[in-house]
Amino acid sequence: MRKPFITICMLSALSALPAMSWCPAAHAGNSNVETALQSYGDLSMFYQALLNTGVINELKENEHYTIFAPTNVALNQIQPQTYPCFYAVECRPQIAALLRNHIVEGEHDLKNLVTYGSGIRTLGNHVAYVNEPFMHDYTVDDHNILSTTEVGGNYIYRIDGVITTPQELSQFQTVRYMDTPNITTEQTTVRRTYVSPSTASPAYPAGNMVPMQVAPDNATQTTTITHTYTTDQ
Repeated sequence: MRKPFITICMLSALSALPAMSWCPAAHAGNSNVETALQSYGDLSMFYQALLNTGVINELKENEHYTIFAPTNVALNQIQPQTYPCFYAVECRPQIAALLRNHIVEGEHDLKNLVTYGSGIRTLGNHVAYVNEPFMHDYTVDDHNILSTTEVGGNYIYRIDGVITTPQELSQFQTVRYMDTPNITTEQTTVRRTYVSPSTASPAYPAGNMVPMQVAPDNATQTTTITHTYTTDQ
């Protein structure tokens, strides 16, 4: 049995996937699940997200799981322009929570899942409902189940959608950046006093008939200088 470890990779869980090849591969807690997910090229985003968030390590080698795996096309429907947090390192805990919506403990055949009228609870505490709207055509939370793979007592179902709720998805609309530096503004007031003879006459610059302004006796000018700097939290 391989000892699981979490890959620490300073990239988002889903964005720029081709650039993630430099990250060391994490070992899945359940090698059968890892093998099944890797066998499908169109599940690469889901598999990579499981690795980068560490959720893959929550699956134990000696237990069985049922996984509803969204295809790359399904995950790409979550547009970065609308849901930037879904592609940000700062949002990995929320991404991990969403990924757990797709994982159920135990091995569950589709025919058996259909009979669960009250649904089945996922690792993310989401209750998923599997239906058979047409004979031998199955859905989970209204997403089509495209194929089934059974490996070592683990069921992998490819699906064409993401198991989530509008409320859960809305949290990915804003990125709350961590370790934002404190912005501090400091103002300094400088006072300058000008003294000029009371008999001073207007001065005329060469070629200019408009007299220059001469400061009156003991005139005081106040200048405010603003300094802006950052300090670490």
